[in-house]
Amino acid sequence: MLSQGNPLVAHQITFWREKLQPTLTKALEMTPADKLDWAPAEKMITLGNIFLHISECSDWWYCEIMKGERSLPLTGEPDDPCPAKEAIIGMMRAHWARMEDFFADS
Repeated sequence: MLSQGNPLVAHQITFWREKLQPTLTKALEMTPADKLDWAPAEKMITLGNIFLHISECSDWWYCEIMKGERSLPLTGEPDDPCPAKEAIIGMMRAHWARMEDFFADS
């Protein structure tokens, strides 16, 4: 396991599990579905696409960098409308599962 014998890594894993995951999950759950296409200014990434970016980056990083495999194709361009909230929730769940796989594999 990645955290064995390395207190810094163990701390980071704990941070992901206890702070980051619950906070991001709650933020997504609390975001009204009709606000996922909101952006703070024109030409800026939407709130929904920020959640997508978070969920997709772990796939790219874990597959391509850590395992040397092809990652899933990205969902779209920053200007594209974001998928439905339920789809984003599913992608975030897959993100957390990939992170747990990484923690277990290393």
